[in-house]
Parts: sequence; C-alpha cells; structure tokens
Amino acid sequence: MRCIPRIVKLGGSLLANPEFPARLRIWLESEPGFLNLVLCGGGERVDALRAAARHNKLEDERPHWAAIRLMDESARDVARLVPELPLVNCRALLLPEFNCLLTCHDYLKEFSQLPCSWDVTSDSLAAELAQLFGVAEICLLKSALPESSSVESWTQSGFVDRMFCHAAAGVARIRVVNLITGASMPGEMHTTFCGQPLSFRISSSTMDGVAQSALT
Repeated sequence: MRCIPRIVKLGGSLLANPEFPARLRIWLESEPGFLNLVLCGGGERVDALRAAARHNKLEDERPHWAAIRLMDESARDVARLVPELPLVNCRALLLPEFNCLLTCHDYLKEFSQLPCSWDVTSDSLAAELAQLFGVAEICLLKSALPESSSVESWTQSGFVDRMFCHAAAGVARIRVVNLITGASMPGEMHTTFCGQPLSFRISSSTMDGVAQSALT
C-alpha cells in the first residue's frame, strides 16, 4: 500500500528538549500509512539570528535566507540524533518511499513566493512546501497545543507566524501535535480558513505507556 505523503514541521523549540528524539520515533511509529517529509525549525539558532538582525536593524532579505540555512543545520543535527531519518535535498526530491528530513534553502531560494521577512517562519515554509509538492496535509509538531480551533487566532496569538493563513490557504488538512506532553484535543473540528472551509484535527502524541518505556 502506497503511503500518503505529507509535510511534517518539527518545531524548533522541541530541539532543545532531550526527549524529542525518542518522542519523535514513537510518534512516527504510531502514524502508519503516511510518508513524512520532515522540515525542521531553526530553534535557538534562529532566535539568536533574529535578535542580532533586530539589534543591527537588518531589514533586507539576508536574515531570512540565513534563517533558512540554519533550518538546514537543524535538519543535520536531527539526522545525527535520529539516523533512521535520512537527509533529502528538496531540489532533488522525487517523493521517496521512506520518511526523511528535508533541507530546503536552495529549493526555496528558487521557488518560494513568500516575503523575505520575520513574518515568515518554518510554519509558513512548511505550508508552502506542501503546496509546491502537491501534498494535502501539514502536521505541526509543537511543544504546545493552540487554545482555539480558529487558525486566524493562531496567527494573532503567535502560535504560528503572521503569514501562515496565507501560505496554507490551499492546504486541505492541518494537524497539530504536542509531541512531548501527550496532552490532546481529540476529534475533528471545522472552522473558516481564509474564507474557505477547513477540516483539521488537533491531537497529540498519546501512547503514554509506550512513551515512558521508550524513555526509561
């Protein structure tokens, strides 16, 4: 049976948590039937870059592309911690038949239509990649769940970046997973997404007993 491809965004805040490699493995194993193309957030490296750019009043596109290079560095770090996820350059991507980590700087440099600003983070880049690759689902792995089912409220609260609603307007399904805590908001919920109906599931990594045994 052919697996269903999707973009999985691994939140940068998770990279500082020592439990994330084991939790990521557990989650991937609990999601059979999907081909997971994992895009890593930049984490603390990008936070430092953002602070330096603001301090030095850099408002051109250079910090944007530097941040995406740091996302590629995050992917390489994750590949060392989770070696069963190989690195794949988006430029050479013909949808593989295995889960993988994406490096995307060169590909996005050529094809991205999003603005080069701090209003665009890895959340919107994941949504753009989903559309460029023609996949119907984005899965956001985060260290928290949103308080509301309204995607517009996610941008207002800073749960995702300001361009996410625009970048994901053509994506059919969004899932949010709290990878670490196991807290969940189960079930299907419906809202208006940029003027279009959207069905998305907010869930979390469950299987607490399995998770605990893998971590001990």
